[in-house]
Amino acid sequence: MPTVTRTELKYSIWRRLAYEDEALVGFDVPFTTTAIETTTALEDSNLTRGGVQSSRYDGRQFEIMEAVTSPGTGPLVGETSWVQDLGFSSNILTGTTTLTNAIQTGTDYILWPRDISAALIDNEINNVLRHTDAPHLWVPSLIDDADFDANDLTKWPASGSPTTREFITTTAKILLGERALHLVADAVDEGVTQFAAIDVTEGEQLLISVIVRVESGSAKVSLINSAPSEVIESVTVDEYLHTEVRFTETVPDDCEQVELRLLSAQSTATFIISPPVVLQSFSGRSYAAPDWLTDKGMVREAYYVPPGAASELSDSYIAGGERWPRAPKPDFITAPRFVTPNRIQFKASSLGPLGLHCLRPFATMSANTDTTNCEREYLVNKVVANIKSKRGDPKWRRFVKDPEGWGKEARNAAAIAKARGYGKREMPIVANPVVVR
Repeated sequence: MPTVTRTELKYSIWRRLAYEDEALVGFDVPFTTTAIETTTALEDSNLTRGGVQSSRYDGRQFEIMEAVTSPGTGPLVGETSWVQDLGFSSNILTGTTTLTNAIQTGTDYILWPRDISAALIDNEINNVLRHTDAPHLWVPSLIDDADFDANDLTKWPASGSPTTREFITTTAKILLGERALHLVADAVDEGVTQFAAIDVTEGEQLLISVIVRVESGSAKVSLINSAPSEVIESVTVDEYLHTEVRFTETVPDDCEQVELRLLSAQSTATFIISPPVVLQSFSGRSYAAPDWLTDKGMVREAYYVPPGAASELSDSYIAGGERWPRAPKPDFITAPRFVTPNRIQFKASSLGPLGLHCLRPFATMSANTDTTNCEREYLVNKVVANIKSKRGDPKWRRFVKDPEGWGKEARNAAAIAKARGYGKREMPIVANPVVVR
């Protein structure tokens, strides 16, 4: 789904709100300054329409939307100031706040409608994102940060001295997930290992699944007995196509911990790991649920992830080549006061790793350059409807025959959410027969 920046969202929200502000009707965003001014004022000749009224823009806030560096350095993106009383004169808006630098010519900015601020918009955007659940795929794993969700390389420390160890977001190089791990090695056995070894028991059967794309040389997925650091099993691949390394292995005698290493198999190699990096147990385990998975109603379906067609080398398959059959949903252990308040229980299957089709809240945004995959029109309509509702707009409750009322935005947001599959948790409320007669 296309991404949208917070700047683009703000422009769309402004267009929905501005037509009710008589001072802003007829303008469009972004506004752009036409001359250099000071750290407390901006100049825009387009603001002068008809006779000059010094109070025309009182009670409104302007927000800097562009960092200009020529002819001088301007203020930072996101800096704001309220227009002071009688603050407009000769194309100049004077604010009440001193910005970091003088506002330069050609600077894009927003002049928010009366009683609307940048912080209010930012907070409401994040409020909607936090409370909107969207479809998400999660494959449980005993490996910490198996889906690279933390975007933190310390979760995947170097093994050896690879010349490149980084997360990338190049679409063509990622099969699943939000980012992939890109590795370049100039010697054999260079790559990454998992952050912490996994406790196991002798005789336990493990299922390993890793998606690898090899751009040069070859790479291997190795299951290691942590002490005394012996290889239990290793599979090598050299395919440019996304290839799934999949194998099962029994924990040997006297093995208490294992770890997974993703390494080069030749003296020079470039390879990419797409999430998830899966290690599941056939013996039955409890898996810590991520922070966002707070109740079983957020799991829509469970699936087995079968292997695709066999690839060139043993224990390797074309990744993502088969349909996923449905599986029984796992059991949930929920105790809010526990250190790990949510866990799930299941056994891996010969049909493949267990994958869960979940509902997950969208990530919030902290800067105007941040992006979200939340549907743009849904987010804009929902933000506008929430703002008008909270402000007690009298049109809010006109849902049926009011094409111009704010109920229209609420209905639009609901229709888009339904089409996108947002927020449909299966949480039936069952009456307590002891209480309800």
